Amino acid sequence: MASLVSFGVAASASAAEEPPVSPETQIFEEGGTLTAEQAAELDALESATDFGAKTFDIGAAEDTGASAQGIADFAHVLETQGWTTIGGGLTVSPSTATAQIIATAAAACTGKSGYTGFYGAFWQWALNSCQTDTLIAGVAAGAAGAGAVAAVFAAVGVAPAAGVSTAIGALVGANAAFLTVCKTASYGVHAIYLNAYVTGGVGCWGQ
Repeated sequence: MASLVSFGVAASASAAEEPPVSPETQIFEEGGTLTAEQAAELDALESATDFGAKTFDIGAAEDTGASAQGIADFAHVLETQGWTTIGGGLTVSPSTATAQIIATAAAACTGKSGYTGFYGAFWQWALNSCQTDTLIAGVAAGAAGAGAVAAVFAAVGVAPAAGVSTAIGALVGANAAFLTVCKTASYGVHAIYLNAYVTGGVGCWGQ
């Protein structure tokens, strides 16, 4: 499987001691893994992504083989996170699932956002309320929401490539209900910490 190089960097040789919040229990979902086709699509999208400038080049994504629907979904979700799309016009509208994602992401955001670190057994991200809602909608859409799920990780920022690909693969094959449970446990904030495990699967808890 090709690595998502622009989504990530090489993992640190040493793990952080403990995550910022570590409750006694968390919700775990085994999920699945990316197919070769999904991995190729995500690689094409990430190759057109500039994290420093927070821009997504539509023309470059087309040139590297990303599908028109994948480009539209990825671009529209990134726009809800304050990114800019450049290099051409979108040829199709966002999918029905992504239209729902865009609507949910329009609300004011609460909670922390960012890659928190690698903790030996898992990589962890803090997702604010908007990113959490976007991720839930993308996961609920299954394979059709893969572009939206990838866009969430792009918006959060640079993280180890192995962790990003593990997380996206598990989430695309997961049941979104486990994320909703974690969001509900985040009283008043509605944001989560998401963990992608070295051995596979994803877990979460409320912020």
